[in-house]
Amino acid sequence: MGGPSDRNLANLFVEGGMNWQGPFDSRPDDAFGLAVAYLGISPALRHFSSDLIAFGRATSTYANNETVLEATYQAPITDWLTLQPDIQYVINPNAGIPNEFGSVPLSNALVIGMRVTIRL
Repeated sequence: MGGPSDRNLANLFVEGGMNWQGPFDSRPDDAFGLAVAYLGISPALRHFSSDLIAFGRATSTYANNETVLEATYQAPITDWLTLQPDIQYVINPNAGIPNEFGSVPLSNALVIGMRVTIRL
């Protein structure tokens, strides 16, 4: 997806991934997945952040992107229970744009989660 950078905060978004069904012969119903998402921050917004620094309203420029790398594994344990651990690494969270968490850019983040599906 793309949009004109002179009127959009983000001018490019690209995502993709792949799943591997049955990565192990002994577990044909399992699935392993890898994905990546890239959000490009428009040059106009990055120039605006430079102006904020020049006028003493900010201490750092905005990053040119936010990127997420993800790996997941879905494993049916029983007929009624499926576990899916997930790990994501977020590079430039929020692209360094100030928000309700503060004006200091967030550090890269490692996110670990587990989805539990119960079928009744």
